[in-house]
Amino acid sequence: MLFNINHISSEPVHLQIQNQIIEKILDGTVKFGNEIQSVGTFARNQKVNRRTVKKAYDELLSKEIFHLEDSVFRVNHLSDKKIMKLKNEISKNDRLIIEQERIEIELRAAQQIQADLLPKHLPETEKYSLAAYSSITKTVGGDFYDYLPMNKDQFGLVIGDASGKGMPGALLISQIQAILKSSFKNAKSIRNTLQILNDYLIKNTAAKNFVTIFYGFLDSCSGVFQYCNAGHNYPWLIKKDGSLIELNKKSPALGIIPNAEYWENSVFIGENEYVVLYTDGITEAMNAEKELFGEQRLKKIIQKNRDENPNEIIDLINAELENFQGTQIENDDRTVMILKRKIK
Repeated sequence: MLFNINHISSEPVHLQIQNQIIEKILDGTVKFGNEIQSVGTFARNQKVNRRTVKKAYDELLSKEIFHLEDSVFRVNHLSDKKIMKLKNEISKNDRLIIEQERIEIELRAAQQIQADLLPKHLPETEKYSLAAYSSITKTVGGDFYDYLPMNKDQFGLVIGDASGKGMPGALLISQIQAILKSSFKNAKSIRNTLQILNDYLIKNTAAKNFVTIFYGFLDSCSGVFQYCNAGHNYPWLIKKDGSLIELNKKSPALGIIPNAEYWENSVFIGENEYVVLYTDGITEAMNAEKELFGEQRLKKIIQKNRDENPNEIIDLINAELENFQGTQIENDDRTVMILKRKIK
């Protein structure tokens, strides 16, 4: 008997075995009373685990599709009612598989859209160094960041987290970034840009869709960093002595309150000082004991390694996260962006 056991399929292998055996019974390839390959023979021929085959056979026994006769698996005689029930189950299962595959394709496409929207490279000049990292999960879409250059000394930085999964989330991010780029190109203020985005989301998206954004603008000559925080995690300014200042002036998230007010603030970034932007996928990462990674661990890594460059700090954050999570599956996007003003 020929089978198509697909280890990449979203359907468990033991269910693939069951369903394909049942299909061969229903189409007459396998007759009532026929002997079925032993567990070991099936596993060897199909290159699957013996325990997986045993599980499939045991479930077929429990459904009274098989019976054991002198340690040999044989096909039972099935009533018309039983055959009809099996056909309905196979049809239902086929529909579920098709739907699962459709969802997988959509999620992969959304993941690719998100990845394509991120900057392909971030510049480094004699005045500043900039690095970012974003890990996009299969099921939760939302994190994004961007670099908006005005000239060699002035540029905008954006980090955000949009609600929504799959394709709707990815398309929402693409719309947000298009508005951000257009507003930046037309020299709109940070405050005006966020008001435009908020109005757009209120009018054009479902009520459950919202976005948190931190949007900053740096003049690398003066060191003045203007910013507005629309409901996002508080970024941090790491001073030369290792002390940390939380940029904790916050306005509402986008897409929640009609005609919301967004307030700009500013901070001075001195030489050899950092601004760290991140999303909650980092601080809310969990280990097997359901313990959160938390802000304190993240702060400790950044402060301890403040003499390193931004890329190296991000590598250290990822290594610590990996060690913390162990085998726990990542369940949210995580993004970090680090800006350093260099010594002249």
